[in-house]
Amino acid sequence: MEDNDAIYSITDLDGYASSIRDGVAQSFVEDYNENLDEYITLEQVKSLIIGYSLGQDEDNNYLINAEVFNDTFDDVREWFYEAGLSKLAAKGVIECAWDDDSNQMVFWVKNNEQQSSSTTETGN
Repeated sequence: MEDNDAIYSITDLDGYASSIRDGVAQSFVEDYNENLDEYITLEQVKSLIIGYSLGQDEDNNYLINAEVFNDTFDDVREWFYEAGLSKLAAKGVIECAWDDDSNQMVFWVKNNEQQSSSTTETGN
């Protein structure tokens, strides 16, 4: 069995969820001091872990592999990114609108009363 195929049992779901959330926060900034629940709650992270898990072992611990870890980490990172953009839009730092053509939110920085030509898109 290759290392990429290894299956791990999560014996502390709360601790694992907290660790993933902290790791995502640190991937954006080394020293953060914001309430992480404003970006994604531990319950939401646990829900993602459970949703991606490979099932449960005989002790009802959730099973994961490297792919499950990566998918969960990526989803939590996307939540952080989108929550951060929403917070900036709420503060008026950036603008946002729904783009019907692309079926997603678009964000842009206003530049001297003119919309900048570059936008950041999120969503599917």
